[in-house]
Amino acid sequence: MVEGLRSNIGGFLTLISSVPNIIVGNTAGISFVTFFVKGSPYVFVATLLTIWMDSKLFKIKRLTTSEEREAALAKVNSFVENALGTGALLVSAAGFSSVTDNIPLAAMLAKTLGSAGTPGESPLWWAVIFGANLGGNLTPIGSASTLVAVTIIQKYKLPMTFGGFVAKALPFALIQIALATAYVLIILR
Repeated sequence: MVEGLRSNIGGFLTLISSVPNIIVGNTAGISFVTFFVKGSPYVFVATLLTIWMDSKLFKIKRLTTSEEREAALAKVNSFVENALGTGALLVSAAGFSSVTDNIPLAAMLAKTLGSAGTPGESPLWWAVIFGANLGGNLTPIGSASTLVAVTIIQKYKLPMTFGGFVAKALPFALIQIALATAYVLIILR
């Protein structure tokens, strides 16, 4: 779950990190370098904050013995997905994307801002970029990253319901969205 949440944060790092970034960035005329320079401070702070929240919420402790490290490595190595996990993810993502995907949202808002003649340096573009990317952290079907996380959670039969995911993800999403709002309103205005 937390990997999916962090993946959405990392999507702000470059113009080509996510489809909404490409759509909005190209429509607004934001260069690759400008995107990186303006996005990276948020990615750095939000990543550190999310890692800290991960450790507190999920009571993640440092691995101190070689046995703990070996057991953790064995678990990580067992996360190799097969073609059937992958096919189900593709079909699920396709089904959900018709209702909740951030790509049509980003395309529609980019078209709207572009048609309104919004200048490329306007913070409205960044509001769309941050909103379209971070909204996916609210539900298990809100983004491809969280959907992959749910697929892995279910594959390993970990106890996580839709409501449970929302309850766990909500604090992360609220903090990330609040941080992004402050960043757009204060730094990028």
